[in-house]
Amino acid sequence: SRSRAYVVSCVSGYLHAGRPGSAITGWADSAGVRYDSFGSPDAAMAGYYSLDGLPVPYGASTKYEVTVEPVNALYTGEHAVGPYEVAQVSPSGSAKAAVVTVGTGATMTLDITMQGSATNTKLASSTAAAPWGVPGTGWWSSTVVGPPLDYLAFRARKNRSFTIEVTALDEQRRGTQQKMVPAIGVWDQTTVIAAAPDVVGLDFDSAVTGMTQTVANTSADDLLRFAVGDVRGEARADFAYRGRLLYADTVRTTRGATSLNLRITGYGFGSATTATVNGVRAGVLSVSATRISVSVPRPSDGVYDVVVSDANTGAVSTMFQALSVGDAGATLSLVGASSAAMAPVGSVTPSMMFRVVDASGNAIGGEPVLMQVAAPNMLTVCGASTCTVQTNDAGDVATGVLLQAVGSFTLSATLGNGASSAGVVKASASSAALVALNPSVWVEAGRSMSLPLAFQVLRSNTSAAGQAVTLLSATATSDAVGVAHFTTAIPNMSTGAAAIYAACLANASTVCGSSVVTAVDGAGLKIRLMQGGDQTVVAGAVSVPVLMQVQDAGGNPVAGSSVQANVLAFRAGNSSLLQLLRISSGSDVSALDGTVTVAIPAEYFGSNLDLQINATLSNGQTATTTMRIRQTP
Repeated sequence: SRSRAYVVSCVSGYLHAGRPGSAITGWADSAGVRYDSFGSPDAAMAGYYSLDGLPVPYGASTKYEVTVEPVNALYTGEHAVGPYEVAQVSPSGSAKAAVVTVGTGATMTLDITMQGSATNTKLASSTAAAPWGVPGTGWWSSTVVGPPLDYLAFRARKNRSFTIEVTALDEQRRGTQQKMVPAIGVWDQTTVIAAAPDVVGLDFDSAVTGMTQTVANTSADDLLRFAVGDVRGEARADFAYRGRLLYADTVRTTRGATSLNLRITGYGFGSATTATVNGVRAGVLSVSATRISVSVPRPSDGVYDVVVSDANTGAVSTMFQALSVGDAGATLSLVGASSAAMAPVGSVTPSMMFRVVDASGNAIGGEPVLMQVAAPNMLTVCGASTCTVQTNDAGDVATGVLLQAVGSFTLSATLGNGASSAGVVKASASSAALVALNPSVWVEAGRSMSLPLAFQVLRSNTSAAGQAVTLLSATATSDAVGVAHFTTAIPNMSTGAAAIYAACLANASTVCGSSVVTAVDGAGLKIRLMQGGDQTVVAGAVSVPVLMQVQDAGGNPVAGSSVQANVLAFRAGNSSLLQLLRISSGSDVSALDGTVTVAIPAEYFGSNLDLQINATLSNGQTATTTMRIRQTP
């Protein structure tokens, strides 16, 4: 047969400079020869081929079949053909064979269209001077096309390590070594944009197919930039990749007698993410892309590294010396004003709040705090002048004081290591007084609501029952402890506006007390877990209510904010969406103290379930915690 008697081949792009270099790898080799010294930078040359000089052996014309096939992946280095020396690139898509007729002395052009080729999935354009922020989950997908580098940025704390992973993908989104060869460069904020990277990762240096990893450490709080590209400096529509930043940022602790519950926040967590403390692998309670909750046996007192790692890829992020166990290094501080306004004997002062943090500044939950005030005054948190109270999940403990004597008194809070903080309360004698139990109230601007305002009647320094109190057009009678209760309509208020709600004794209009209501911007609100986080409930036991608090930017509790709560119930031991059994949802409005209690359906307590509890504000801010329900210990 005359078929296939003559074969001519050409590598497409043979005139193209297939290794222009980049800001990651530099622009020249070790001898100073620029990478782009060979070949043309013209993009039109990237797919150009030439089959000049085809023989026409049978008469004036003959037919040829033109096909496309990949270059052997082993043709690299000194054996390379075409523009690529570091690694060959498999074709994107496929092409049907074409039959052409050629004649002696004739010239023709054949454009070959690849079917099913890659499409551009670039996440966004970026530059070294204008990087885009790492997506909130720490995971992203993009394509190295157009500008040959994707620049990203994120903020990191001092004494942290992190791992950046980039996996080259084929058209089926599988890891491959036949497309881009991922290169990663990392710069800190003090490095000039044009300088070489501080850290570089190259050439599939991971055991995972198609993946390049790089690990870096921080010695100070830093804004870090990093770039992702191809080791050759090429940019192509089929250079798709999946990126991941594994970074552990903060750890919050709740202490038990024999164990520690840790809530670690950061980027890039996944189902294979684990944590280790003092060489002991922690039990994972729950995990999401930005938060992992674990339990670990309580080590001896000291300061420890917390190591977060991925069992599948080997990625690691370490928070060096971030976990303090025991009282050593723990500190306690008063949050807010150190002195309360003068109040009459018999009244209760507004609460003072103290916060406990470890040596790294992380809040400590479950820490015992000795609270004291001089007798005969009493702490509202326990009904005595001295008691020990544990901090909540946010590391806070708060109490008001029931004033029983005239004078100034110190309210102190002390840790076991001797660290302490204090505030001052003041009491005055009065023949008659009306005290607002909520002298300062914060509400979300733009919302109308009804609030329960309360005022206490005092006569001769003691609470007085049966006293008529007026507020606006309403009248209420004080109860057995001298408190008159009102449900007061609060109109829609603009940000920064304040309104005074003054109540007075009906028979003594000069004896009054006031609540000041201030509207705050809803866009700046946040929500915090205060109680009931990461608990395990065994059949027959009573769960701790899950309490969230809405706060403004200054940490003040905000009333009247809408909170959407979702409780996701997973099969015990598996938080994969494939094992999601039920979802319960509900909405509530934050109370006067900013709190919302998330309701857990009663039927959940009859099964073995892992719950993920999310509370979300209208501005998108979310607080998350978990609950494990087991029928046997």
